[in-house]
Amino acid sequence: MPNPDLSLRFLGDDASPTLVGVGRLAGIDAGIAGTHVEVWNESGVLLAIGLSSTVLLGGQGPSGPSERETG
Repeated sequence: MPNPDLSLRFLGDDASPTLVGVGRLAGIDAGIAGTHVEVWNESGVLLAIGLSSTVLLGGQGPSGPSERETG
């Protein structure tokens, strides 16, 4: 089972009924995926930022060498 570790820092509060979460894969290396996370309100105001890392299960992620190995 993957084991996500998420750190999210809110920049302010908001009473909007709709929030949008965006996650972007920063990279995968040695079985760990790192992501950047953002939370926006429906007016386009950034409410929170964060980072996440997840240990991947076998067979997930790219099968080639990591960027670190290839330079």
